[in-house]
Amino acid sequence: MQTQPLQPGQQPTVVYGLPINDARLAQLTKRVLTMALLSAVLVILGKVVGLILGGHTDMPTLLMTLATAGLALLVPCCGYYGAKNSDQNFTCLFCGCNCLGCTCNIIGIALTFAGVQVIKYAVTQCNPAQPTSSNCDNVDFSKLCPNIPDAQECWQHLDDNMGTLQNAMIIGVIFGVPAIILQCLSFYFGNQLYESLKSGAHITVSPAMPAVQAVAVQPARV
Repeated sequence: MQTQPLQPGQQPTVVYGLPINDARLAQLTKRVLTMALLSAVLVILGKVVGLILGGHTDMPTLLMTLATAGLALLVPCCGYYGAKNSDQNFTCLFCGCNCLGCTCNIIGIALTFAGVQVIKYAVTQCNPAQPTSSNCDNVDFSKLCPNIPDAQECWQHLDDNMGTLQNAMIIGVIFGVPAIILQCLSFYFGNQLYESLKSGAHITVSPAMPAVQAVAVQPARV
């Protein structure tokens, strides 16, 4: 990456409180941190909306949502401290977490869509009391409802919660797709930031030391 150092008399660019003395690095750092923060906001907002629409207010679910939100905030923190301290390790962690998060979100959306389709087919076609499809022999209700041994009770439970499952899938897509895009871009720019640090670039500017002038000390009079 070609850098653009400051010209004589030019002031450093301040990005989220970080004074940066290279125009290209300042632009890149701003993009990285902005997209990382937006990704974290989307994840947190998606969890909160899912919690509200799902109607789950029990303590384990609340703790899981809080833990997920906290983990989402760790990624932009790595990017911020990596840029603030010109730390390759934090920047590499930021880059890798975005890559992993993007991959997991893609897999998660695909698995959620496939799971909802399987459950929808089981509910509409495979009522144990009146199955309407010859393929219902392949539907194992004991796997769909591990805690409900009776197939008819499992079917009824899935039928009652089908709307909630579909809403969860829609929420996952609405918040997941923008998060994937932002994470991919964060990985791309984060990798550029890491490579620049690896090549010896220093992002932030050290605080300027005040000018010191030697002053003669007069002897004390007794």
